Amino acid sequence: METQLNFSNEKKIHHGFDDSVKGRALYKVIFGILDEWSLSQQELSTLVNRTPTTISEWKKKESISVSKHLDMNDYQLLEFIELYKVLTNLFVFTKDRTSWLREPNEGFGNKSPLDLIKSDPRNLHTIRLLMSKIANP
Repeated sequence: METQLNFSNEKKIHHGFDDSVKGRALYKVIFGILDEWSLSQQELSTLVNRTPTTISEWKKKESISVSKHLDMNDYQLLEFIELYKVLTNLFVFTKDRTSWLREPNEGFGNKSPLDLIKSDPRNLHTIRLLMSKIANP
């Protein structure tokens, strides 16, 4: 079964700003989440399905490039941002979002959501969908 990804913000990413502005803005968002959730660069590379070298390049340039025609790697970045958005809607406090992400959950077979995503980055989409349904029944 093929999964269709639909991001309402996709068009906004490609219109209205030049690539350097978009790249810097995306960098600030992604690395802001990294800091808030106390993720390592290695964890980030797994979550967004990019190499550690790519993450280091982003950090060095303080910019993240996204192709004109989004590919699956770009969608993984958007899924990561969408998960953050959903968790922010569900949990008022940062510590609650971070705890939920890192603590084992009975509904996930006593694994943490972070561990599930690390085991297979495609799980990010599934977890984001589930949490979206909980946030917006």
